[in-house]
Amino acid sequence: MGQLHWMFSLIPDDFLVWVYYLLTGAGVVLYIASKLVNLIPMMGQYKFPVELIGVTILVAGSYLLGGYGTEMSWRERVKELQAKVVEAEQKSEKVNTVIQTKVVTKIQVVEKQVEVVRTQIQKDKEIINADCKIPDIAIIDYNKAIADPSEEKK
Repeated sequence: MGQLHWMFSLIPDDFLVWVYYLLTGAGVVLYIASKLVNLIPMMGQYKFPVELIGVTILVAGSYLLGGYGTEMSWRERVKELQAKVVEAEQKSEKVNTVIQTKVVTKIQVVEKQVEVVRTQIQKDKEIINADCKIPDIAIIDYNKAIADPSEEKK
């Protein structure tokens, strides 16, 4: 079945539309001819086969035209969605650069905060190690170490 679709995809769409319209037109003509065949002597015996062939071709042509219309509407929908995807990709690139910049900035702020707290702990090392008790300065240094740097600015 896939090979059949592939072969039909090689045929230009305009040619297929003409074939579908010709089938539908031939079905209409044969159906009308089957109704008029009684007027011609000795042709009445062909009324049922001509009518049957005409209706069959008319239904087939109508079905193919409907399928073609559906296919074209889906192709249009695919084009619209592809355009939206391209637009979304462009927007996401812009947003990604903004997010990346924010992340890098936040990492730099955190690294700076860690370095400041590390030097503060080194300065207060003798006070912290002097007794077995935890002095207030150690608790303050610890709280600075775990605090969010962005909250300090507020």
